[in-house]
Amino acid sequence: MNSKLNKELCPNGEIISIRKNKYYDKIKPQISICTTIYNRINTIERPLNSIKNQDYKNFEFIIVDDGSTDGVEKIVNEYMDEVDFPVIFIRKVNGGVHTARNVAIRIAKGQFFANIDSDDAFLPNAMSTFIEAWESIPKDKVNEYREIIGLFENENHEIVGEYFPDGINNMDNKSAKQICASIKGDHCSLNITKILKDNLFPEPKGVKYVAENIIWRKLDKKYKAYYINKPLGINYQCGNDHMSRSKKSIQMMINSLYATQTYLNDRKTYFYSFKEKIRTILRFQIAKSVVKSSNTKIYFDYKIKDKNIKFYIFLLYIPSLVITQIYLNKNPELKNI
Repeated sequence: MNSKLNKELCPNGEIISIRKNKYYDKIKPQISICTTIYNRINTIERPLNSIKNQDYKNFEFIIVDDGSTDGVEKIVNEYMDEVDFPVIFIRKVNGGVHTARNVAIRIAKGQFFANIDSDDAFLPNAMSTFIEAWESIPKDKVNEYREIIGLFENENHEIVGEYFPDGINNMDNKSAKQICASIKGDHCSLNITKILKDNLFPEPKGVKYVAENIIWRKLDKKYKAYYINKPLGINYQCGNDHMSRSKKSIQMMINSLYATQTYLNDRKTYFYSFKEKIRTILRFQIAKSVVKSSNTKIYFDYKIKDKNIKFYIFLLYIPSLVITQIYLNKNPELKNI
């Protein structure tokens, strides 16, 4: 592995291998589609097949394996030999999905960037619908936008969450973003690659998951989104495959501590409501209590510097102790770590 390339793609980690199929260097794609993998041998065919079935073909497919140990690379390698579009497969030492996403963003060649999780799938018309929506934005306004946002359906073809309200694309940016954030369920999106390259995920030592909102809400202050009231992906909820079903762990508490202290130290960027601020303070207190009691070494600064937030932490000190105990009783695996 070229050490210079390794440092460029993964400055805080290590690339194991890079493989390109025979189509990879032949076109300049309009879209870079990314899937990151960690031990997804039972679900990886969902996104792989959904990319193969796209009715829009001007794309490259970037697959980043974040240290899998289940043999999933065999499926990916066979897939690369079968398809007739550009694919690059990068294997790296495990560092968390945000570090794998950064690798994909750094190497992406498309004007646009779309991500699909390794246990979900795009619908066949997803990319063509994204492009059609982008081209519908007036030319004199297009520089104000950074993404197209669509909906997910579940495996029973039911919308996950809710539809966007009529007229959302005519609302002011702040109101539209607040509505989008309030709708339960994930959304699928197409982003401008250059903006993502200029705003990569932070890679703090010891953190295995950096919440997407740490980047998205910063960008929301500068750019608009265009909303599509159509399902463009399938969000699989059945069985034990879905990522949200992970058991609570000390690592999850460390991840939460990093995210919540980031939000609380920049409340004007990250909070749309007072309720959201209070809920985040309580999450921060729970995570801090659990992590400190585990005697786990923390490599990032989690001190709260905002005076307004410090005041509310003081007011909520007793309630936070009670809520922490309730949380630990509901998640006994976090006790006596």
